[in-house]
Amino acid sequence: MTTDRQCSFDPMAEAYIGAPIGMFHCPLCGEMVLAGMPHPDYTVWDMIDDERARARSQSSCQSSSCD
Repeated sequence: MTTDRQCSFDPMAEAYIGAPIGMFHCPLCGEMVLAGMPHPDYTVWDMIDDERARARSQSSCQSSSCD
């Protein structure tokens, strides 16, 4: 399993185009992917998680007077 979110396996490769649609574990990173579709892009979710963490820390500081 890779440690970063970028995997070099291409589920959109020629071998998967026109094949019956199905999910399988990526042979490189182990993530579930849909045949003929790219790996999901989680960078958007990472940005949302960062924003939520920032908002939580700001709200807790306002209630406990962080400086």
